[in-house]
Amino acid sequence: MITRPIILVILCYAILMIVQS
Repeated sequence: MITRPIILVILCYAILMIVQS
């Protein structure tokens, strides 16, 4: 199911930026 872990990293990074905003 997780064929592209990179996508998960990008999503996590985006969430962190939104939370810190």
